[in-house]
Amino acid sequence: MVPARLPPQYCCRAYFDHFSRKFHGERVTVTIDTPEAEGRALLRDVKLFGIVLQSVDDRSTEIDLSASLSPDAMMTHVIRNPIQVDVRQVTNGHDDRLVIRSATDPTTFIDFDFASAGPRSVRCR
Repeated sequence: MVPARLPPQYCCRAYFDHFSRKFHGERVTVTIDTPEAEGRALLRDVKLFGIVLQSVDDRSTEIDLSASLSPDAMMTHVIRNPIQVDVRQVTNGHDDRLVIRSATDPTTFIDFDFASAGPRSVRCR
């Protein structure tokens, strides 16, 4: 995996904005690792709506992942206090997994079910 570090916020915010525009509507599966259930699937084969890095207050941020369950139903998964984002790329350079680590929440894995070209990983310093 190629790591992309969080803050400064504007760098990763721009990356997620670009990523969301490029992959809006693509199929993803979202899983989390918890001490009780490693690799527990939250969402399977849903359409990505967007991933947004937001400031909650002066000291904390969160990443909101929104997905379409059906034309009339949306779901948002919130990762509070993100500390690291890793982007895994397959050999042809296409992104196929995001791993979002948090200081307080379980690690979130976003797996892509597509083979189209994706943005390269980004380092935010």
